[in-house]
Amino acid sequence: MRAVVIPRWAGPEALELQQVPDSQPGPKEVLVRVEAAGVNFADVLTASGGYPGLPKPPLIAGREFAGVREDTDQRVMGYTQWGAFAQKVAARPELLWPIPEGWSVAEAAAFPVNYFTAHFAYWKAELIQPPERHLARVLIHAVAGVAGCCAVPLVPSARMTAAPAANNVRIRILNLRRIRAAPGLIDDADSCA
Repeated sequence: MRAVVIPRWAGPEALELQQVPDSQPGPKEVLVRVEAAGVNFADVLTASGGYPGLPKPPLIAGREFAGVREDTDQRVMGYTQWGAFAQKVAARPELLWPIPEGWSVAEAAAFPVNYFTAHFAYWKAELIQPPERHLARVLIHAVAGVAGCCAVPLVPSARMTAAPAANNVRIRILNLRRIRAAPGLIDDADSCA
C-alpha cells in the first residue's frame, strides 16, 4: 500500500510517499480503508519528533482519518497515534465513530483531533459533568485557531456560556462568521502584540 512515511525526525519537509506493507490489525484492532486524512499541528510535531510516546522512525504519519471498516463496510472516522496517512490503517474500534449522515469523508477526517481536544479541555476542567456544575462562563482564548473554533459550538451542548477571545483582524481574515456571531466576543488584539 502507499503511505506518507516519516523516515527521520526532520519536520514535514522530510515526509515521503512510499510503498509499504499493508497494515495488519492487532488482536483488538480492525482495518479501515482510508479515504481521507486530516492534517493538524500534532502531525507537524510528530514529523519533527516533538510529540511524546512515538516509536523511532520510520513510521507512517497521520492521526485522524475517515473511511470504511473492512469488517462491516461502515463509514467511520477515527483516531490513531500514527498511521492514518496510508491507504489502510489498523485502529481500535473504540476510537472509531460513525460518520454522520450528510458529512463528506473530508469533513469527517478533520473532526476527531480538534473537536475531541476541545471536548477534553471542558472535561478536564470538570465543565461537562455533573449537570449542577453547568453554570460556568468559559473564556476561549485564541478562538480563531482550529481548536478554539471547535470549542465554540460545544459550549451550548455543555450548558455553558462562552467569552470567545481572538484578534478581530484574524477573524475578519479567516471570515469566521460563526465566531463573529458568538455572543460576548472579546477582541484580544492588544494581547497578540
